[in-house]
Amino acid sequence: MIREAVRRPTAKISFKIARGLLEALFRVMTRFEVRGRENLPQTGPIIAVCNHVHLIDPISHIISILPRDSIFMAKEELFRYWPIPIFRILMDIAEAFPVRRRGAPEERQQAM
Repeated sequence: MIREAVRRPTAKISFKIARGLLEALFRVMTRFEVRGRENLPQTGPIIAVCNHVHLIDPISHIISILPRDSIFMAKEELFRYWPIPIFRILMDIAEAFPVRRRGAPEERQQAM
């Protein structure tokens, strides 16, 4: 099995601009409060997982862990332009990579 090079977080300018706009909108529309951010290490890798109780969870998750650069995983269905192109556009801005949720166990393990 040939192993791909590990992706490293990049300084995504388009992501930082979109994040700033979304964060401002999110804070105006909700009473958003982040608790426990001091428990995150300032440097080094972390694994941050979103439960998706609501559609807005990914946005709140991203705002909560930033300003750290991140690599995002998302289900492969979000990388299609049809029927809702906005998800594909957001995945491109975040430089996310698709995760296949169906298939053989080896295929799902490859994402990890």
